[in-house]
Amino acid sequence: MVLTPISKGMSDESKPLIFLEPLSDTLKQLKQVFEENAESEGIELYEVDDLEEAGQLIPNLGQSLILTASPKKCAMICHPKQSPEKLWISS
Repeated sequence: MVLTPISKGMSDESKPLIFLEPLSDTLKQLKQVFEENAESEGIELYEVDDLEEAGQLIPNLGQSLILTASPKKCAMICHPKQSPEKLWISS
């Protein structure tokens, strides 16, 4: 699978920003602002639908920022080897 950025800045020092579905209304607005300014700010925007897709993308990008409105997906990215049920119990 080849993932291309939805918007790409022109800088050699690009800053990858990943939007992981689902997005809240606020995150959708933020994404729109980033799309308008990506080129001038040197930001590469990616939109992924699931954790598997994100898992394939992250090693290729290196350091990046991931935004999602799903606490469960956020926890699974931060603790990939632990089941979501255990994360909720220990929190």
